[in-house]
Amino acid sequence: MTNTKEKISHTESHVRSIVNDIEQGIAITKDDIEGGYYDYDYSEGDILTALDYRKDVLEVTYLVHKDDLPNRDDDINYIPFTKWSDNYMKLERKQYDELLKNNPEHICEGFAILVTFGGPNIWINTKDRQVEGYWWGDNFTLPYNNDEMGIHDCEIELIGC
Repeated sequence: MTNTKEKISHTESHVRSIVNDIEQGIAITKDDIEGGYYDYDYSEGDILTALDYRKDVLEVTYLVHKDDLPNRDDDINYIPFTKWSDNYMKLERKQYDELLKNNPEHICEGFAILVTFGGPNIWINTKDRQVEGYWWGDNFTLPYNNDEMGIHDCEIELIGC
């Protein structure tokens, strides 16, 4: 009997790596410091802050429950929301600002943060605390238990909701 290890997909490998970075944090190396990539005054071994992590983020959108959205059937200038899941829509900043005009007390439940695209596309979903990867027919989702860098809290602080 042969003991063969199942090969994981490219998408799964990337998702697992990002979940590990979220849960463990990304340790700053000597090369990071000498390269001057980060604005913050780090020491070797410090954990990268969410603010510096998001420098490479490609897109941040708001995840809003469909019941919290206004009915726009009569609005000719309406830009449709992008469906995220059965119950949640993905709103861009301008759309979310418009929602806040109508409902200033609304609290955003989470963010969809695009961290890679073009093969595979990978999103950090802070609402469900999971990383979701998609590439052609391949997809892989993995939850994370803790957010060592504070990505969700950073988005709330920066963008507000």
